[in-house]
Amino acid sequence: MTSNANSPSIKATIIGQLALFIWAMSVCGIVVLKDIPAFEILSVLFFSGLIASSVMNTIYGNWKVVTTHPKYVLLAGIVGIIGNDIFYIFAFKYAPAAHVDLIALSWPMIVLILASIFLNESIKFHHIFACIIAFLGIYTLLVAESGIGVFDEEYLFGYLCALTSAILWAIYVIISRKYIKCTPELFAVYCGIGSAFAISMHFIFEVTVIPTSNQLVILIFMGITTHSIAYYGWDFAIKKGHFKLLNILSYGNPIVSVMGLVFFGFAELTDELFIAMIMVFIAGIISGWKIDKKPKLVLQSKGPKS
Repeated sequence: MTSNANSPSIKATIIGQLALFIWAMSVCGIVVLKDIPAFEILSVLFFSGLIASSVMNTIYGNWKVVTTHPKYVLLAGIVGIIGNDIFYIFAFKYAPAAHVDLIALSWPMIVLILASIFLNESIKFHHIFACIIAFLGIYTLLVAESGIGVFDEEYLFGYLCALTSAILWAIYVIISRKYIKCTPELFAVYCGIGSAFAISMHFIFEVTVIPTSNQLVILIFMGITTHSIAYYGWDFAIKKGHFKLLNILSYGNPIVSVMGLVFFGFAELTDELFIAMIMVFIAGIISGWKIDKKPKLVLQSKGPKS
């Protein structure tokens, strides 16, 4: 078989798959760290990400382009990425992990809504249908598992944090889509600012908890991977890899993430959780389906947290 210089790279596609897997499984790491204060977790994650991103920028000579991006892109990253992480971590302190994860993974539906409002993108019937399916699935999970027919007030703050996390990430995606370019080199800046902010908040409001050796390894590993290497890998994958395959695989993240929680014993696979997981997955597939003469899947500009 002859190779084509323009054909998708298998290596790049595999790297993209690994990035998706890292993001999907990061929820398990966060659950393991639940007894550590939120800003302490964020301090280590952002600082580890800063070191890794700085190394990547140095290797690839990306420092010179950091200052070439518009200021609104930098601001969007600071608010969207740092804000998203803060609310995401806090959500796990106040609500069940599987609930938080599925709410946070509703961000593609929020992107559809925001895109129709701020980017004047047309919203089709199948987009509306996908949003209804996703939110109905999540609603069913939260209400059914409460056993009282309404949201469990004990977890309400956690749910709101998870929803805020999804909204902030969606806003970042919308602005990034408008800018078009992927900007992994800016993650060193985001992580640097996030680290400084988290360390300050930790020493002002929290009492330091010394992590175990296992927790420390998980913290550093997550910082290096989820906050740096995965973004560089995803950027490389969507440029050089199999675009459509990565798109399809990204819609499976809710399943991978929830099943990871179940496999490691952090969640019980109830009927409600299974139904909600499948509904969010189906909603993602429907929302990404481009309807024209020959239906095809289209990839959003940013990958997954996606």
